[in-house]
Amino acid sequence: FVSRNSMKDLAINHDVVKPTAIEAFTYYVDPETMEIKVVMIEEFRSALGRYVNSFVAGLIENNEDVNKAIEREVYEEVGGKVEKITLLQDYPLSMCAGMCDEANYMAVVKLSSIGKQHLEATEDIKIKVYSLDELSLLIKNNQIYLTASGLLGYLSILSIVG
Repeated sequence: FVSRNSMKDLAINHDVVKPTAIEAFTYYVDPETMEIKVVMIEEFRSALGRYVNSFVAGLIENNEDVNKAIEREVYEEVGGKVEKITLLQDYPLSMCAGMCDEANYMAVVKLSSIGKQHLEATEDIKIKVYSLDELSLLIKNNQIYLTASGLLGYLSILSIVG
């Protein structure tokens, strides 16, 4: 299996699952039209050999608070300023329990703005902004390649903003 942890930190050696990463399902309200805009990312994934659409995600740094990790990753990947974080669960969820021990916190994140990205040299991430109606149509017509968390994020935003 795959792990980001050291041998001593492997999940098998502990009663509690150590959080590894965050996923931030981001949106904002357009101040002119009051329309909900979903802020996604398009990123190349080597394992699939293609670009995929999903949401801001990243590793939690040593001793970093979950909310701080969300704010940092949003700033880095979409240049966003966080207005409100709504965690979807109180504990990290196993992402692919049959293959790895990664456990993520997921949150719907309302942004007050998006701007300049602050990417690492190895990151190839494009910002994609969609209205809810536009994204719904792309999904319905299979015109967008989403990760599982991309679809979950879209549905989570819908459940919160309606």
